[in-house]
Amino acid sequence: MLNLYAMSLSDIEALFKEWGEAKYRARQLWEWLYDKRVSNFAAMTNLPKTLRTRLAAETTLGVLSIAAEQSSRDGTVKRLYRLPDGQLIEAVLMEYDDDRRTACISTQAGCAMGCVFC
Repeated sequence: MLNLYAMSLSDIEALFKEWGEAKYRARQLWEWLYDKRVSNFAAMTNLPKTLRTRLAAETTLGVLSIAAEQSSRDGTVKRLYRLPDGQLIEAVLMEYDDDRRTACISTQAGCAMGCVFC
């Protein structure tokens, strides 16, 4: 599946040319992704329904979803995110005071180390 956020405007134009779509449709899609920041194809109402259906079937927006969240008394928040391919990554936000926070974000999916600090 093609991740639209990994594609340039010219990549999308080339894809739409292969699909027999007008070149300006790529710009419309680009505006939905980067100007209006929508996260589903149904909201892209100036694109034909047939194109939205094909986009939903053959591409992805690569949007993360929150799989789990834990908060502690000290304000630390730990989130488990699900990637579009089903893999999981973790992120932790630690608050030390009003002016200082530290974020720890996993840089790979599928790590088998099982570190307790993650």
